[in-house]
Amino acid sequence: LLNNADQNPLNTDTISGSIRATPSDDVTLTINGYYTWLKGGAVPYAFATGPTDYKRDLQLNSTNYQIFKYRGLNGKLEFPIDALSSKVTLIGAYDRRGVTTDGADPDFTPANTLRSSGTDDLKTKTLELRLDSEISPTLSSILGVFYSRETRQTNQDITVLPGVFNFVNKTKSMTKSDTYAGFGTIFWRPTDAWELSAGLRWDRQDRVAAGLQNNQFPVPGTVVTGGKLKETNLSPRVALTHHWNSDLMTYASVARGARGGGFNPPAVPANLRTYKGDSAWTYELGTKYSSPDRTVSLAATLFYNDYKNYVGLNSILRTGASFTTIDLNTGDVESYGLELEGVWRVTREWTLSGGGSLMHARLTNTDIYTQTTGRTLASNRLSFQPDWNFSLASDYVVPVGDGSLAFNTNLVGKGSRIPASIRQKTPEVPGQPELRPLKSYVLVNGAITYRNGGIEVGPFVNNLFNKKYYESYIERTTLILAGLPNSDVGIIGDRRRYGIRTRIQF
Repeated sequence: LLNNADQNPLNTDTISGSIRATPSDDVTLTINGYYTWLKGGAVPYAFATGPTDYKRDLQLNSTNYQIFKYRGLNGKLEFPIDALSSKVTLIGAYDRRGVTTDGADPDFTPANTLRSSGTDDLKTKTLELRLDSEISPTLSSILGVFYSRETRQTNQDITVLPGVFNFVNKTKSMTKSDTYAGFGTIFWRPTDAWELSAGLRWDRQDRVAAGLQNNQFPVPGTVVTGGKLKETNLSPRVALTHHWNSDLMTYASVARGARGGGFNPPAVPANLRTYKGDSAWTYELGTKYSSPDRTVSLAATLFYNDYKNYVGLNSILRTGASFTTIDLNTGDVESYGLELEGVWRVTREWTLSGGGSLMHARLTNTDIYTQTTGRTLASNRLSFQPDWNFSLASDYVVPVGDGSLAFNTNLVGKGSRIPASIRQKTPEVPGQPELRPLKSYVLVNGAITYRNGGIEVGPFVNNLFNKKYYESYIERTTLILAGLPNSDVGIIGDRRRYGIRTRIQF
């Protein structure tokens, strides 16, 4: 409202290309490249009195636009080693993401007290070598090694009381991460119906960080920070598959996965500068079925996941005149549920498809969060994680001359979920409202598309009935602890959108 401008626009321009060369029948080289420019609004949070107060008017002193540049180059070389009955795959990639922020208003309020400008440059290089071998008619294997180097440099200037005193607090940080991995899987297929696979992956992550904070307000001074983080993980996996016939199969699997930890900005206290990596044991039992005439296909999965030191909660922390976001280990999580998906080709022209999940995901132990922050969470639910979601779609295709006309209608639904919150079990502020979940919602979308050869054109509409819902929502406790106004903030989901889509392939 203060800028008379759109606060959450989005413009994306992309160019990409691929080259595939086959110098011989059994050697293939593929090279891909891309460059994407993106400009849009950052964190367009509006103050709200509760999760059914669907505010979309903002009162900021800046549009908070950011410019992203994504670019990268990757290649894959495949060739055989006949003497070993093997195929070699070599993959290399370089990706870079740059972010520029100029004169943003980071405090969500109409008070002209802060301005933020900065850059964020992330570079990632990866290399993988894989050997796929046929050991015998019933035995095969995959062996490989992997390496990545990730570097990130950020610079941020916070101007306090712009146009009056123009105090500038500068923060610089650098992180470097080297990841090494070796992996292998053995596949045993004693009959056409049975397959047993067993694999193991070893990962090592070495991370270092350095930071510098130079403040002019409220207390002049310089703080130099740094840190190291080394983590090693073993991730086994075992799976058993049985094909009852050409139409029905079932499988069971047990696996462990892990993610490395990381660093928070240098301005935060020492006990919050690093967070641990998390891991999960997953157990899955599933089945897939296709009718003999292939008009019906169904898939179902029962799963149970056990997470340790789950990295899923972030917070806003006051740092002098400004504040910053930090990542935290929330604790241990248990989740279990059911996933279903299916396709039914009712007639040659008409297809129905859909999927959905029921998932009970809850925190079972938050000691690591309490030890780090001294706080106890009020809810054992995960932020933004619903207990159910689903999608349903109907596609009807009618021949029209040399082309076709496709009618699509689809529904997307999501259950209730709690907002991002670090509320404690006892009220933070007298009279503070209870922690209320975000309401469930169902969106109705549709499109009519004419296709002829490589040309597609047609109208579309998303959120046909203009359903109100929140895409993101932060409960007020987070803002109170950061010294911001005593209010919730939220970003509403897209209202009704309609337009014309075109595509030309050649």
